[in-house]
Amino acid sequence: MGLHWIPAGPGCRAAGSNTGGKRAFRSTGRRFPPFPAAVDGPLATPPEAPAAGNCWIVDGAATGAWASEAGRLALWTAGGWRIVAPLSGMRVRRISDGAALRFGGSKWTLPIAIANPDGGTTIDLEARAAIDALLALMVAHGIMIAD
Repeated sequence: MGLHWIPAGPGCRAAGSNTGGKRAFRSTGRRFPPFPAAVDGPLATPPEAPAAGNCWIVDGAATGAWASEAGRLALWTAGGWRIVAPLSGMRVRRISDGAALRFGGSKWTLPIAIANPDGGTTIDLEARAAIDALLALMVAHGIMIAD
């Protein structure tokens, strides 16, 4: 399944009207990764020197060029910011920590953090080692965030 948000370029065309320098874009058949990446976010302030092609998740208290764009994706292009509404169920890999964020239709959900087993009256070293390995694997795949 292709994504429905991409900046204008080969294989895509603008859809809708231009409002305040922002446009909505859609694919014209070219296939795109189902799991895009964002540099960081949610962020309230746009970065001072963004690199073309990089994307951020906009925070609810956004300012500047991102004001009133809460929860959307902000992509920096040679032509400036492209603001894109995420689709419900969409996942984005956050590059800053590798977490896989999910958009639930109204907000982004972060993976949970679970502490490794510690303490207790009966200690099973083999079980703890297995749980530690499972937790590490889930962190590596972005299902959880390291505590």
